[in-house]
Amino acid sequence: TLTTELTGFQSRMLTLEEAVQTVTGQHTTMQNRLQDLESKLDDLENCARRSNLRFIGIQDSVKDGKLLSRLESWLTNAVENVARDEKIIIDRAHRVGQRRPEDARSRPVITKFHNYKQKELILRRFRAESSVEWDWVRIRCFQDYSLIVSRA
Repeated sequence: TLTTELTGFQSRMLTLEEAVQTVTGQHTTMQNRLQDLESKLDDLENCARRSNLRFIGIQDSVKDGKLLSRLESWLTNAVENVARDEKIIIDRAHRVGQRRPEDARSRPVITKFHNYKQKELILRRFRAESSVEWDWVRIRCFQDYSLIVSRA
């Protein structure tokens, strides 16, 4: 009859409402967990980048195969006695982004320094000097941060 059908619909509706509440609670929990994980991931990325510097202005004419050795020798000379007669050691250096036409700006270079203290000395030297040049081109130097931190 109509009353039994209505009672059946009501009980099914209550069951569905309880299921929706459960799923909504799980969704909120998952969103919070996702935010925590994204925050931890960003923190790990920044920890991995703490020995990195980003150089702007190094011409693309310096080929990738010679980039590492040329950077080491140039920075050793540019930093002068700040490095205390130590050779600056760079573990890796690579350009970021796609190749551009010859008349366009050069691509940034990311470098990973072997020694964190040397990286800090170089960064301080670039901040203290008004102009640091390589082959008569002004070079700028920045700490390499993750995308989230650099946009903040």
